Amino acid sequence: LLAATWIAGLAPLIFIAHRISRPIQQLTAALTDFAGGDWSRRLDAGPDPQKRSRDEVGRAVDAFNRMADQLQQSRERLVHLTRMASWQSLARKTAHELKNSLTPIRLTVEEMVARQPHSDRAFMQQAAQIVISEIETLERRVRAFSEFAAEPPVTPEAVDINAVVVERVSLLKPAH
Repeated sequence: LLAATWIAGLAPLIFIAHRISRPIQQLTAALTDFAGGDWSRRLDAGPDPQKRSRDEVGRAVDAFNRMADQLQQSRERLVHLTRMASWQSLARKTAHELKNSLTPIRLTVEEMVARQPHSDRAFMQQAAQIVISEIETLERRVRAFSEFAAEPPVTPEAVDINAVVVERVSLLKPAH
């Protein structure tokens, strides 16, 4: 009888301990995965998020999910800003290179105009060759820049719109 009472008392304790430790183990595993680079890792708040968020573990799960969303958004913003800075740097360098190529063209044409009355045929052929060479250089640079600026191919994929809406609403709930 004593053993049966002891087992009957132990069963609810094991059940309660499992209910308390399981969410903490899930939170620890999610934090480990997130720290390991799995930025998409989120925890399920359960069927009724309002009930779960009342206890400390539920609030910790909600805080983890909010933190993960904010970090992912910050990461996306950082990637966007880095790309913009790269494009600006590339545009500056390209403009500088184009200017370097245009200067000899301009000087050569000015010299051609200045020597026009003398009709120096050898100089005119050399000047024309410089102009043609610099124009070809500009065309190659512009072509390379255009190829670099081309958008990558689009690969459409299925999106669960309900999950997106639920995620966005859960982000806005604490503020409203």
